Amino acid sequence: MTGSTVREQLPAATALQRVTPRITVASQNVATGSDYLPLGFSYSAPTMLVLFVFINALAGGASIIQTRQLGIYSRARAAPVRTRSLVLGEALCYLTFALLQSVLIVGVGALLFGVGWGNPLAAIALIATWALVGTGAGMLSGATFKTPDQASAIGPVLGIGFAMLGGCMWPLEIVPEGVRTLGHATPHAWAVDAWITVLSRAGDVTDIATELAVLAGFTLGMLGLASVLLQRRLSS
Repeated sequence: MTGSTVREQLPAATALQRVTPRITVASQNVATGSDYLPLGFSYSAPTMLVLFVFINALAGGASIIQTRQLGIYSRARAAPVRTRSLVLGEALCYLTFALLQSVLIVGVGALLFGVGWGNPLAAIALIATWALVGTGAGMLSGATFKTPDQASAIGPVLGIGFAMLGGCMWPLEIVPEGVRTLGHATPHAWAVDAWITVLSRAGDVTDIATELAVLAGFTLGMLGLASVLLQRRLSS
């Protein structure tokens, strides 16, 4: 194409450019957020909360066994103190310990790693409910194992196993369906599901109502069984 031909076609091209609609192109970085799973510490921090509160509660069952073996409960029952009151006192101690652990993990995650814990009411409800689950686990550990060594050794192993099945070590979305179903036989999977909803999908209390109800069921089951077993042991 010669220079004269280009010069002849230039006015037509300019006129065509003026009447041609313009297409606006915008770019957006989609790698900084996820509506499926929380990213980075936003996933590991809540799962570590679920993991360690439960493990420490199971291992802490050794203190109930030691107290029983040392005869402290027997001396307490010599006073006008009901066995039910002793069991309730132990439960409150475990609940306080679990809540303190949770607050520590939440604070460290927020201050040092920039973890946002989502809707405040949903986070508080989930933390409190999981602390109750930990309380039930610790009480059941102290009522079931016979020696402090058993509680200290077997408890953490069980806790880690439940955590692996429940999605604390890796997301349940990457495991086979059968393993995912088995994982939901543990309270951990329901807690992790709830945290994913709160942190990755901006969920509130109503969005995790099912998970909270299931966790409350685990709590009632463990606390009920632990109370029965402890009252029998302390009364014998």
